[in-house]
Amino acid sequence: MTTTNRVFQVLLFAMMCSALTVVSCNRKAADGSQAEGDQVEEGWTVSENQTAVASFRRTGCFGQCPIYRVSFYANGIAKYKGEAHVDYPGDYVGIYDRDRLKEIIDFAEKKGFFEMEDSYPVDDRYYIPDMSNTITMLSTDQQTKTINHNNYGPDELKEIENKLQRLVYSIVWQGITTK
Repeated sequence: MTTTNRVFQVLLFAMMCSALTVVSCNRKAADGSQAEGDQVEEGWTVSENQTAVASFRRTGCFGQCPIYRVSFYANGIAKYKGEAHVDYPGDYVGIYDRDRLKEIIDFAEKKGFFEMEDSYPVDDRYYIPDMSNTITMLSTDQQTKTINHNNYGPDELKEIENKLQRLVYSIVWQGITTK
């Protein structure tokens, strides 16, 4: 391991510890009291009954395609599960920028996400089994929509997926142990 890689790992660890301290000291219920009955793992809180406001998933292919899923919750916590061919295998949590996700959902509404087909390609004859699928779920107060995209999807869908992918990359992930 090079010195540069070691320094990067130490800095990344320090940043994650700092973020963990901030979040664990400031986790409050909506009424301002400390939330009770929530599952707490390493200081990160997601209620068992909490529903994701968005999710993003990449499925496998016949090659080395990354397989992972991310769920975004209303309280600003994201959960990540890396399954194969990823830099972060296993279960992780992190804090995402809620304003940025709201901007993505607003963008998706303007681009017609909620009126798009549920699956692409629409014609199964064009489905490519060796291609990774991207499964995107977005939710507003009025509606929830999930799209399974293999190929031949509209450019607007690809823009939305790219924005979500960049959001996933911007999160500092903290490994958790599952019980």
